[in-house]
Amino acid sequence: MTSFKRRDDVLTVLIHLGYLAYDSETAEVYIPNEEVRGAFSTVIRDTDWTPVINAVQASDALLRATWERDADTIARGISKVHRANTSMLVGISYRKEEKGYSCVIEEWE
Repeated sequence: MTSFKRRDDVLTVLIHLGYLAYDSETAEVYIPNEEVRGAFSTVIRDTDWTPVINAVQASDALLRATWERDADTIARGISKVHRANTSMLVGISYRKEEKGYSCVIEEWE
């Protein structure tokens, strides 16, 4: 396998390399090697997961709002994500009288 097309491909490679094992009864993967499990625990313990936790919670809230058809909450959630991931706006317009284009770049604050 030279490229990953789905996230399951990563798990498949890790299973074939022996970093993970698969339990067919529970359909779960686990870390079979104590040394690898210890290294994984160290990485998990020493990493700040706050951004990941915040993203998962925001995603969960947006999903609940979608199920509840709460358009205002959905709009606020999408707007917040958009602002957080967009650093600038680019506007391009064509002016007939000048026969030319103009471009405006505005940075989000």
